[in-house]
Amino acid sequence: MITRYSCRELYDIAKFQASTGEKTESKSVEGVQGEREGLEYIGARFNLERWEDRDELIQETGYSLEYLKREFEERTDFERPHNPGRAFELSPEKEKLFYSTNNVGMFTYTYSERMFRHLGKIIDLLKKDPSTRQAYLSIWDRDKDQEVAGKDMVPCSLGFHFLIRNNKLTMVYFLRSLDAERFPQDIYLSTRLIDFVAEKLGIEPRRVIFLISSLHVFF
Repeated sequence: MITRYSCRELYDIAKFQASTGEKTESKSVEGVQGEREGLEYIGARFNLERWEDRDELIQETGYSLEYLKREFEERTDFERPHNPGRAFELSPEKEKLFYSTNNVGMFTYTYSERMFRHLGKIIDLLKKDPSTRQAYLSIWDRDKDQEVAGKDMVPCSLGFHFLIRNNKLTMVYFLRSLDAERFPQDIYLSTRLIDFVAEKLGIEPRRVIFLISSLHVFF
């Protein structure tokens, strides 16, 4: 039987699991150069089936709810992609955000740009064929991201896989890298996304499954 953890409980579990990982070093963290030591757990998996406390978790952990709300609105805007958009202006870490080295005043990527042309098609596919296994929304751009890897920022998220079973929606969220301390933001944005897609489909969301290659904490 799978325990139905709350968002707060899942966050605490993720931090604990990261702390049980092996020692690791990094030459840069989120675009900031400099040797950092930490702990890394490879191949983490978490299930989240209830998220009524997600806003509370954001407020308790000191993240900006207004920033995340605006960020989600930009990610799900079917009218146009946003780069840099306006959400970043509400981020408490605005001064730390890493602009592209090639495009002044723009980010190397935004989730809005990566999702803009594809999210609506994913929803249409699920409406047409609810049993499909092909409803995968890729965030990682093989050509662009591989080209700038090691020089510019690339997405921590790889993609989202949507599956309808028993008339309920499951979303599998693949991440290449996640700082456990920042997990509340991913919990918020991913659960908002599954709610958004489920509402468009007229069905209930069932769960979000997080599959994380590198779950870590740095000191």
